[in-house]
Amino acid sequence: MPGLARNHPQRVVHLRRLQNISIQMSEIDKPLSASENEPRPELRPGLVESLTSAYAMLLKTQRTASTAYVIWNKGHKRSHEFAWLETSRETILMDRSGLTIKPESPMHPAVQKMMATMELNPYERELLYGFPYIIGQSGGIKFRAPLLTIPISITANGGNLIINPSEDAPRFNTLPFRTESDTSARELAFARLMEQCPDLPLTSSSLKCFCEAVARELGVVIGGRLDGTLHGAPTEPKRQTPLTIVDHAACFIAPKTSYFLVSDLDVIGQSEVWTIRPAARKREMFK
Repeated sequence: MPGLARNHPQRVVHLRRLQNISIQMSEIDKPLSASENEPRPELRPGLVESLTSAYAMLLKTQRTASTAYVIWNKGHKRSHEFAWLETSRETILMDRSGLTIKPESPMHPAVQKMMATMELNPYERELLYGFPYIIGQSGGIKFRAPLLTIPISITANGGNLIINPSEDAPRFNTLPFRTESDTSARELAFARLMEQCPDLPLTSSSLKCFCEAVARELGVVIGGRLDGTLHGAPTEPKRQTPLTIVDHAACFIAPKTSYFLVSDLDVIGQSEVWTIRPAARKREMFK
């Protein structure tokens, strides 16, 4: 246990929580008091699953501890893997046909390292693809943030590496636009944009429409053609520049800071209501 606590503190917390739950589970078979036998309002079918699934998705999309979603990070030993796509046609979100990285590609070593990293630790890290990108410098912070992200998988086919999306819908990345003093109006703007997030496959029209909405609601500049043409690695901003949407895409690894909580919520969200309600009735055991 000492070695586990030192190397995997999140897992230790998770195991201790399960131990506490197992102790409290022993209370379930005790006779209910008169007040506990009183009629309780019936939950609408599917309500528990919907709420927990929605909360799990919220945690997935709001990992504020991850600079991979926002900051232009200079490469160092502890930084997460990141690779800009080369000049090409965008295919992962616009065509849903995947992307083949050939051995002679400059990004092949970085993508191969990502694949190895995910094989070693798939539980606390997530492999993502971002397109288009928001580049700029504001308040001394250099931004390199994907506007839309989607989880991806990497598989090997001979010497080639194949990248495919792992989900059916992209996520709108709100993190570069958030501050500690977000107003109610700002939160409403985020909510409206989340509702307008385009479905796959993207088209030039749907992407431009969404980016125009982002520019209108959040005050960013559109600097790309948004027609599916990708350019190579952009230049890091050296001075104050407005946040600008550009025609770039990248693959990167980000930490799953809420992995165990998300995992539990996903399990609950996939369960039948009757399997959850007894635990919910017994002394609020998950508090």
